Amino acid sequence: MKSEPKKQPVWVERALQGVTYWIGHRRCLYRDYPLSEGALVAEVCNLIHANLPEDLQLLREVQYSTFVESDPMPKILQGRIRADLIVSRTDHSPKNEMATQGLRWGQTRV
Repeated sequence: MKSEPKKQPVWVERALQGVTYWIGHRRCLYRDYPLSEGALVAEVCNLIHANLPEDLQLLREVQYSTFVESDPMPKILQGRIRADLIVSRTDHSPKNEMATQGLRWGQTRV
């Protein structure tokens, strides 16, 4: 049985295409310098924000405890752990569209 991949919103496709190009461009120009998590998150933030429709908003550095409704809260999400980017509705409905946490290869966050 073959399953079809879920169709992503246009703003996701445009942001991913843009960040892929940007990473390649940075690697060509600055091959000897590692690409930091902060630089990657900043570029993804810019690309998502530029392509978001009016009914969605981009939030940065949001604590997981503010949008994960679980009792008890998983241990890995307790404390001051934050998601890098959250896309949510502008009407402040509790449903978030997407959350992301940027980590470099080999980096762990506990």
